[in-house]
Amino acid sequence: MPADPPAGVVRRGSQPRLVTRAVMLSLGAGVLSLSRFGYGLLLPGMRTDLGWSYIQAGVMNTALGIGYLAGTVAAVAVLPRAGERRAYLVAFTVVTLTLLASGVTSEYPMLLALRAIGGAAGAVLFVAGAAFAAHLARAS
Repeated sequence: MPADPPAGVVRRGSQPRLVTRAVMLSLGAGVLSLSRFGYGLLLPGMRTDLGWSYIQAGVMNTALGIGYLAGTVAAVAVLPRAGERRAYLVAFTVVTLTLLASGVTSEYPMLLALRAIGGAAGAVLFVAGAAFAAHLARAS
């Protein structure tokens, strides 16, 4: 009897699982794009509406970069312990929640924290998604 495949790997011929996982990877890419790039398009309007200086708006984007750097470093420790599937799902959830929470507050410190947390989770999502996609490609 063959051994079970490693976490994230789908047996050949398991098309519904492959499709479900491919859709999850696509959703993750969409959420990550909104978090990293879409937010930058909203920043000028936010600066105007919330009365931020250019420095405050720049620091808001810097918070994402610092969070992203921290998340990339953390991914090295997180993925072996949690596995890429679990890390991916948790990071996906955190990025989604930070995006939603950004829409319900106008407090600068809270938005700054949400950007940093979203950046860290986004990096884990990116790294875990790449590892997960590599396993899926190998399985198909």
